[in-house]
Amino acid sequence: CDADGDTIRKAPGHRLVTGLLVGRKRGLKQWYQRRVRGETEIPLPLLSRTTTTTAPQPSSTIVVHSSDKEQSNNRIPSKGKYISKRERESLNSKGNESNILNPPITTPYPITSTPPHLDALLSDNEKLQSLHSLPKKQLHTLHGHTKGVNCVRWSPNGGLLASGSMDGIVRVWDIFRENGACVRLLDPEKYEPGAIRDVKWSHDSLSILCGGYDKTVNLWDVETGKLAQKFEHSEWVTSLAFYPKHPNLFITGGYHSNILCWDTRTNMPISTYEGMIGQVQCVEFFLDGNMFMASSDVTKRNSIDKAIMIWDFETGVVQSNQVYHEAYTCPSLKVHPNGKHFVAQSNADYIAIFSTQSPFKMNKYKRFEGHQVAGYHIGCSFNKDGSILATGSGDGQFYLYDWSSSKIAQKKIAHPSGEVCIDVSFHPIIPSVLATCSWDKTVCVFE
Repeated sequence: CDADGDTIRKAPGHRLVTGLLVGRKRGLKQWYQRRVRGETEIPLPLLSRTTTTTAPQPSSTIVVHSSDKEQSNNRIPSKGKYISKRERESLNSKGNESNILNPPITTPYPITSTPPHLDALLSDNEKLQSLHSLPKKQLHTLHGHTKGVNCVRWSPNGGLLASGSMDGIVRVWDIFRENGACVRLLDPEKYEPGAIRDVKWSHDSLSILCGGYDKTVNLWDVETGKLAQKFEHSEWVTSLAFYPKHPNLFITGGYHSNILCWDTRTNMPISTYEGMIGQVQCVEFFLDGNMFMASSDVTKRNSIDKAIMIWDFETGVVQSNQVYHEAYTCPSLKVHPNGKHFVAQSNADYIAIFSTQSPFKMNKYKRFEGHQVAGYHIGCSFNKDGSILATGSGDGQFYLYDWSSSKIAQKKIAHPSGEVCIDVSFHPIIPSVLATCSWDKTVCVFE
């Protein structure tokens, strides 16, 4: 054992030599005694107290052969080689650029809890204000999906990112760990999976609701990675939304214009909202939860007056079906953080602005245009304070619009493959962090 208590070296043909350290004597002694008894797979207790750039891995056995000593002077150790305390300090001081998404992690934390450094950000208003800049560089490119990715969603506490794909799998990423690790694979293989169309987080960030082309909605426990509940539908599920006032209620939009309200306690639909004509593209609640809106395909004659409809959630009464009068489908709807407006992504290659107060008038003098939408289910997203509106585009870029002027503040290639940038999502806490996804099977994070 070296002077710092960090290494135990075992050379072939030689006996194991160990030193017992003051204050950490008991764990090392018990480990050594079990090794002497022949229990060779017993992991070495964590000895180092130094801060590293990744979470410690106490479950791995640390064994270094004498041949490794000859390479100890290399600046970047080879894969699988033990990194000494001195080498770690050298690498940390020279090789790592500091950024807010990859701070030093001293201890692991539960995947559904808020990372410690985000808690510190929430209590530091000055630092939060300094982060109100546009995403400038690509931080992660996340690989793992085998087919195109349809949606990306941040958890409400900002700790995790979920992505739903045409391969029928929901992946949960922790971008605050090294290289943006995939910490959960919600794979419904034994549950007859279908392509995922939409994903939504519960308000407490503990569960994920996903639906798609297998005519089911699955509720997953993120902490355990197990399927908690399954809700059978008679048609493809195209959109989901949790009720803001109650964690057990959510609504689903279907392929044949059906909108249902479900209760997780009974596993049954409790309300049906009728009136739409085409396939439901998106459902979204107003911030107070009293009303919700939905958009549908404009595929039938004289149906343009029902492209966007608004219902009273409790009574099921249609509040308006005369919201959007242009003959274009609106694949995405989003409510502004101030609660006074909502926007609709139009297949006419622009984003329209509407009031959330009856009669829900459209702003005819202001719109966001410049990106490509036609033919794709492009998503959009507001940053935390609503000053920036982000949208994907058919040309593989994401566009950032200034809310006040409606001008393009920035546009950047999100996916160099040239595939469409299908969805975007701003981080709920850090205004300068944006996630995108594409049909090239990747998820990208920008900071």
